[in-house]
Amino acid sequence: MNFKFSKKISLGFCIGVSLLAHVVSFYLLQKHSFWITAPHHSEKDVAFISSMPKKMRNQILKETFQKICANKAPTSFFLSEIPYETSFLFISPQFEAAEVEISKQPLFADPKAGYQPPSSLNLPKHAPLVLSEHVSKNLFTPSPTEFPSHKQNPSPQPKTPFKAAATLTPGKIAPITKKQNLAMFSLSSEVESPPKIVEIFPLPDFPTLEDLGAASFSEDFSAEISFLPIENESYIFAITLIPNPDFQVPKLHQHYSFLIDRSNSIQKDRLSAVKSAVSKALEELTLEDSFNIIAFDSRADKFAPTSVAATPRTIQAAKRFVEQIQLGNFFATASLSKPLYSTVPFEEEEGELYTSILFSDGETLKKRASQLELARDWTYQNQGRAHLFAIGIEGDPQVSTIDAITALNRGKTYLSPTKRGIKRKVLKLLKTLRHPIATHLSVKTVGCSPGASLSLYPKSYRLPSLYLHEPYVILGKTERLDDFILFVQGKLKNQWFNIKKRISFVNAKKGGKSLQEEWSLQQAYELYHAFLLDLNPSHLAEAESLLQPHAIQKAFQ
Repeated sequence: MNFKFSKKISLGFCIGVSLLAHVVSFYLLQKHSFWITAPHHSEKDVAFISSMPKKMRNQILKETFQKICANKAPTSFFLSEIPYETSFLFISPQFEAAEVEISKQPLFADPKAGYQPPSSLNLPKHAPLVLSEHVSKNLFTPSPTEFPSHKQNPSPQPKTPFKAAATLTPGKIAPITKKQNLAMFSLSSEVESPPKIVEIFPLPDFPTLEDLGAASFSEDFSAEISFLPIENESYIFAITLIPNPDFQVPKLHQHYSFLIDRSNSIQKDRLSAVKSAVSKALEELTLEDSFNIIAFDSRADKFAPTSVAATPRTIQAAKRFVEQIQLGNFFATASLSKPLYSTVPFEEEEGELYTSILFSDGETLKKRASQLELARDWTYQNQGRAHLFAIGIEGDPQVSTIDAITALNRGKTYLSPTKRGIKRKVLKLLKTLRHPIATHLSVKTVGCSPGASLSLYPKSYRLPSLYLHEPYVILGKTERLDDFILFVQGKLKNQWFNIKKRISFVNAKKGGKSLQEEWSLQQAYELYHAFLLDLNPSHLAEAESLLQPHAIQKAFQ
């Protein structure tokens, strides 16, 4: 019992001693440590500071605030009036000049941002800091030559502090000089109201086209426009962008894939015409291009596992591969989606373009499952990375379906009236594709009048690339023939591509039947896209009603 009682006494004694030691330590630390609280300023210190020469105090303040704001200085400023209570800088009436210069470093800190004078100044607590009394007059250099003071010219001064504000242009910010950073407001001696207060805020520096790695080619293209009135008091129009003949751009690296349908439905003479056309097309490739050839029916044979450079040696080997292509057996049916899957790049390289050229009659697409496999599944997998073009013959059974699939994949279908004309079509196509200007295009408009309503086609997800030897046609619809600004942007190798054109209908040509036909076709492509999303047959019925007046067969029969 005594043992337990003695343990409690010992424990209580230890706790008491520990608490006493903590209290004493905290008292000594608070009284003598600089980190817990600032040392108390004696009257002697206050007297010393008061007796300090004003020039020395000004120099201390200048150096101190420069250190505080060394990394906070904005590159340019604009001015706005604020209430007197929130003022950080008081402009004294004795500064009569209309504009002043300031040093590169800020001369004052913002209390709201948490900037406080360092404790090394040892300012007395009862002496508030008034910046207008401490900032040296030498820091301001009056420049009354441009704007005379109110004594020299009693006429009222313009309220706009920046002369450059009237010369601002869209997309470009005029530089603001140091003289424009502060504006002095002239005060009459008869006015008893307190002087106006100004506050300085940072103005963001917007990047230029050069900073963004972009280039403007607006002057390198001419724009032609035609329009046609339609029902509901609206208009359709076509804008054709034509590059100048001497326009030069860096060449993109092209990857060509030639897909040759060798199924039995092609027939021997047509296959021979296709083989001759591909052999001739290989001679048009340059050393900067790469290519591959895939012959397919129910199975696919490749010339090379991946694309190879278009050197004289590889082109000769490719010609021998083409000559050996034979017609498939009677029971072999072509699968268009299988060879096309191998043309989709896993990852697009900077400044490269992937193009697939399909030679087929589309006989295998008479089945709905084959149509959906190619039009929906492959198109979704492709995401527009490989541009699909097709070469066919007029009268092929699935021309409309192939045309819709190429349009949904940033390409186009070319039809030859005869089998011998296939060679001319593919050579013309290669001449067009040889010099791509920009890829991944987007087209926007900004109306010049309020309430302007504009819609453009093709939509961004299927906009084709821009080529040097091919006019670029943009269709649209508007309710009023008002001017608007057209913006075309895309990717040109390692930089962004920009075209800005003001479109006016004053000198526009009146469109004809071809414009109405192309407009109906673009509307049908959008309905085909909607059908592939929900498989609702009403979209196809609506597309058929649009195309029937132009004797165009609908796709996805």
